[in-house]
Amino acid sequence: MKVVLKLFNIVNPDRSYFGMKDAQQLAIIETFVRDFNLRTKIVRVPIVREDDGLAKSSRNVNLTPDERAQAPIIHQALLKGAELHSIGLKPEQIEDEVASYITDGSTGEIDYVKLLSYPSLQPITSETDEVILAVAVKFSKTRLIDNIIM
Repeated sequence: MKVVLKLFNIVNPDRSYFGMKDAQQLAIIETFVRDFNLRTKIVRVPIVREDDGLAKSSRNVNLTPDERAQAPIIHQALLKGAELHSIGLKPEQIEDEVASYITDGSTGEIDYVKLLSYPSLQPITSETDEVILAVAVKFSKTRLIDNIIM
């Protein structure tokens, strides 16, 4: 964070743009800017996706053709999770459903499926305004991450 603070102090930007692909990093930056009353406004840059919904990543080239065909299920599962959240299912139920959707539709191994408050990345409470549904799925040689913020 020291490097980020130095950069912000040198450049003194009105706005700073950070991608939502690595939502944990974005959460840390947003919290840091808020807690230290920094002048810059953090602008969330949406995840860039392939036509089939897979989040663009340099790691995608490490997928076998079969894994690449299966990988879009990650984004589909996140969208399903967002629907379940909108109708009021409990976080644990949503996490279970999303994990099942991925494991039933792919050979990927779930590293995690988490629904947390955002940007604190803590369990959801009645005070929670925003939530993140984040997943990490490992195919043979490649670990893919994706998320959706609601």
